[in-house]
Amino acid sequence: MHHALHMLDVPENECDIILQATFLLESPKMPNDVGTILATCESLNSIQVRRILTNYLPSPGEPQLRADVVEQLIIGAQNTVDEMLRNEGLELRIDEPVSLQLPFLLPDDGYSCEFVKGVPGGLAEFLAPFIQNGKLNNVFISSCTRLSSESH
Repeated sequence: MHHALHMLDVPENECDIILQATFLLESPKMPNDVGTILATCESLNSIQVRRILTNYLPSPGEPQLRADVVEQLIIGAQNTVDEMLRNEGLELRIDEPVSLQLPFLLPDDGYSCEFVKGVPGGLAEFLAPFIQNGKLNNVFISSCTRLSSESH
């Protein structure tokens, strides 16, 4: 997965966050696992850790999350990641800033280097929210002659 994300030109930090959230979900969460989890999930802030763990549903046969372990993980993230973000003047957020790194799909000039015949299935539905909120304009879905990512 890590290599596939790099092939899609996803920034390293976003890869880290995805991989660390996956690790947090998949790893054992017992008191003796707290140190390993904190060392591995070094990019997840306390808000993200809290959200992931409060919405976590253990698999059948897996023990329920212990409140003391959840609290230790949240405090650990507050003391490391949150502190680092504050020192860098960044705000704590549940989500990551949206930055679509898609130059391989939509070149900067808006034109595809290959001839595209027809509109790929689902393209119009995928683009609709971006068009509606003004993040994408000048899209001619019927002829698919030009895609533009110019902001309003």
